[in-house]
Amino acid sequence: MAREYWNKFARMDYGQFAKGYRHAEQGVTDEEIRDSFLWGDKNGDFELNFHEFKRMITIKQGPPDHSDEASMKWYWKNFASYKDKGMTIEEFFMGSRIEHPDMPYEQVEEIFRELDHNGDWRLSRSEFMSMSEMEGHDNKRREDMNADDYWQHFSKGGVMDYDSFAEAYQQSLECVTPEMISAAWNDGDNNRDKMMDKGEFMDMVQRYEAEAKVRDSMTPDDYWNKFSDGKGMNYEAFAKGYRYAEECVDDKMIDEAFKMGD
Repeated sequence: MAREYWNKFARMDYGQFAKGYRHAEQGVTDEEIRDSFLWGDKNGDFELNFHEFKRMITIKQGPPDHSDEASMKWYWKNFASYKDKGMTIEEFFMGSRIEHPDMPYEQVEEIFRELDHNGDWRLSRSEFMSMSEMEGHDNKRREDMNADDYWQHFSKGGVMDYDSFAEAYQQSLECVTPEMISAAWNDGDNNRDKMMDKGEFMDMVQRYEAEAKVRDSMTPDDYWNKFSDGKGMNYEAFAKGYRYAEECVDDKMIDEAFKMGD
């Protein structure tokens, strides 16, 4: 595919890139085209050479999924521009958006700082590759923690404010959106005093755990009965059902699944 478009356009200026992008993906927005072009134009000459273009196609296809090590090597190869100097925070952030497009910059920066052992604001290859060990430790820590552990770790003075609650929520799940945090906070802060005491926190966790057990036991027929009108399911109902079933789902995944089923 990359060679096909390259043979058609040779060196690509912005207009040619936009034309090719719209041909490949009819629903792409002007903002997505602009951001992709500026990100791909590594030497800043406002044209894409073949190596820049091929790199963009490779990244769009995503990392290999046969092993964590292969995936880490793929990210290092494609996002560390000057490997002898190390990966910058900007490159690390761009890489994070491949699999976690909704992760806030502040959360990415926190992970970057934890990996940057010598504090030079660049990740060496060994520092970057150590992320797989850190993720394994975090996953184990997350699995071992219960609601009381989270309360002890994130509450202060017998209460939990919104920022502490958001941090706890992000720690507890692999992918959390601001909307999920806000909805859970509103569900837990019963007296609307902008603080959550332990009783409110524990009650909310128990409700969510009970809901999760019900969700895990649901069959396709159960989802149909819950989210369809009995005759069919429109896009909004399908999206609501998909988000109910899966924690880590984005609009693109929903679009593709809906088109496949429709």
